[in-house]
Amino acid sequence: MAAKKINAKALANAREAYDAVCSLNSGKNDVAAFLASLRPLGPDFVILDLCNFLAHAEGRDKGHSQSRMESFAGAFVDALEQRTGVEIPGPLFVKDDVVKRIASFVQAAGITADPSSFLAAKENFVRFLLEWLDGCDFILKNPKVKDCRIVRDNGEAFAAFHFQNLAATAAVRRDGPGATMILLFTGTDREFRPFVVTMT
Repeated sequence: MAAKKINAKALANAREAYDAVCSLNSGKNDVAAFLASLRPLGPDFVILDLCNFLAHAEGRDKGHSQSRMESFAGAFVDALEQRTGVEIPGPLFVKDDVVKRIASFVQAAGITADPSSFLAAKENFVRFLLEWLDGCDFILKNPKVKDCRIVRDNGEAFAAFHFQNLAATAAVRRDGPGATMILLFTGTDREFRPFVVTMT
């Protein structure tokens, strides 16, 4: 994973932020500063998407995550109208994958020669990252989506969709990863929380 050419100041800032996030005393603000320091260094689209959540927590209207939310919302509305099922998307971010991507990137970018200290601090990093993600919202074009936001719950984060102007809504049974949702047309407008943005 090659990093783009960067200036010395950006690299110095990233190294300082890296040391802080790897510290035993690291906190939520250290995670924010660390991810912000990675943005100018040209991380891959997964890392950049997470960085952008911290920079633009209000009204995400573009990016990889937003595209996935938009796609799912459209499929869900279609499923309601056609009385069919829809596949639950896989997680956008998986903890171990995110941690490995960041560890590889900080090494490739020259932030550190050995990312073991970041790997050792991964539990704190993920915990504070989830705190930052909590409450972030998406702006979706589908007129039947009133709002879509991220909700943190028991070490994971879920996308919470609030649909509006639907003839019926769904009660969902999750049979396992990638399972087809079972739609029961028994209610009216209600919040729906699928397993689409989760870190496990």
